[in-house]
Amino acid sequence: MHKISGTYLGQGTACPLFQMDDCERVTLTGRMPNMEPGEKLELEGNWMHCSTCMQGGRTFKVSKYRRANEMPVYSGAGENSFWPSLSGLSL
Repeated sequence: MHKISGTYLGQGTACPLFQMDDCERVTLTGRMPNMEPGEKLELEGNWMHCSTCMQGGRTFKVSKYRRANEMPVYSGAGENSFWPSLSGLSL
């Protein structure tokens, strides 16, 4: 699993566009929250080896997300307990 953070840019040709904090633009796949362009997000998931997004560049498959303005909630379940899980959803 990898974590990336950055800004949602809006819908691309086939997939959402995301600009990471290091200014690299990537496409996203997986189950995503309702997002508004300009929204800051922290994402957890994996880099795809092949992409169907038709944008070129890399594609990140999101398995967990957190809006950057949300405060972490620690429930004693470990350091990553604040990440909403998308397990059980078809991706």
